[in-house]
Amino acid sequence: MTIPCDVIFGCTDDHAGRLYLNRVAHFYLIPVIDVGLVLMPRDDGEPGLLEMAARVSVLFPTSACHGCRGTVDRVRAREEDLQRSDPAEYERQKTEAYVRGGGNPAPAVVTFTSEAATMAVNELLAGLVDFRGGGGWTWQRYRKLDKGFERSQAAQPRSDCPVCGSEEYWGLGDIDPFLDRIG
Repeated sequence: MTIPCDVIFGCTDDHAGRLYLNRVAHFYLIPVIDVGLVLMPRDDGEPGLLEMAARVSVLFPTSACHGCRGTVDRVRAREEDLQRSDPAEYERQKTEAYVRGGGNPAPAVVTFTSEAATMAVNELLAGLVDFRGGGGWTWQRYRKLDKGFERSQAAQPRSDCPVCGSEEYWGLGDIDPFLDRIG
């Protein structure tokens, strides 16, 4: 399978999709600019949100992957894959407490998703023309939408990481099984 593009914007709402794109970046040497938004309701009964933030991550073989950054939960990704591929088994495991339940039902609001998308496009521009003057990409940005501040986050690849811990997958491209994924 050839992936005929120069950059990918990842806008998925699940951990499984993010891990998939994580591998695409490494196997095909295509930068993935992944966008995440969290609107986490308070659990103490008070009005407002516990967290309101946007994240933009650039995935590429010279940077840490989602797993090493802690932005993706591999167990949750497995559960999401199971829910899609075998809903009956997912429900069975859920009743036996092997998988977690429903997740956060908080809907994203268009102004916040638009701000997150704008952050992603600005990161693409920074990578292309370095308009910030800081050397191109910022591997990860995190913006607190309700507080009005932003910070860059750094992470290093872990040596035991199956995706970014070595150069084994860099540019590997088409292999069987696809992206070295079983199932």
